[in-house]
Amino acid sequence: MKEKTEEMVKSIFGALLGIAMIAGLLVFLMILVAFVVGGESGASIATFAWKQVVPKSIQVATLGVLVGFLIFYIRGEHTLRI
Repeated sequence: MKEKTEEMVKSIFGALLGIAMIAGLLVFLMILVAFVVGGESGASIATFAWKQVVPKSIQVATLGVLVGFLIFYIRGEHTLRI
């Protein structure tokens, strides 16, 4: 049971961090396109990337880190004490 739980949590961890990395790539490409387009259109693309995509990707990455901490606790390898 413990192994199945650990594998499930690992897959969730991988998926969340994969989504966060793809979102980071998306932001990079949007900024690059905004730079090439320039002007008012470029500014609106960059603003959308910064105000809409970046906060969501930070939230997903944070959730991924929390799930990663959960893996340590499932394994019993945690060294943090409260």
